[in-house]
Amino acid sequence: MKSKKNKLFVKFKVKCFSKDKPYFNVYIFRDQESMYRFFLKENKKYCKDPETDFLAICQTYRTYKINPDGSEKMKDCIGNVLFYKDFIGGGVVSHEFVHAALHWYGACKAPHKKGWIIIKNMEPDEEDICHAQSNMVVGFWLKYYELEEEIKSL
Repeated sequence: MKSKKNKLFVKFKVKCFSKDKPYFNVYIFRDQESMYRFFLKENKKYCKDPETDFLAICQTYRTYKINPDGSEKMKDCIGNVLFYKDFIGGGVVSHEFVHAALHWYGACKAPHKKGWIIIKNMEPDEEDICHAQSNMVVGFWLKYYELEEEIKSL
């Protein structure tokens, strides 16, 4: 077991609802390089040349257990969300969890439909939605802290 000094990441689960499932694994890495190494290792079997030009990422997936009768049951973990400790805040967390929520909806809420519900294969529309969400969250907190004393005096 590595000592805390050599630890590359902290991992925990974030549930879509208060129930145990479905959930995303969240990793917060020591630095961007460690996050990229993890990403490349995890994706080498799925992608020939994965890109590492992101500051955080939501990796979504669906895995299934095949029962003896041939039926399938989707496993509880539906993705990983990767951050590194020097680039984490309300906006980036909000952005990545919009990706996560859209995947949850497509995988769990409406699994009878093929592909994404809102968009397919992360077209620019999804990225625009995520950027708008993160910008609104950042804008809200910046204004909130600017007006915090006035709000507290209400």
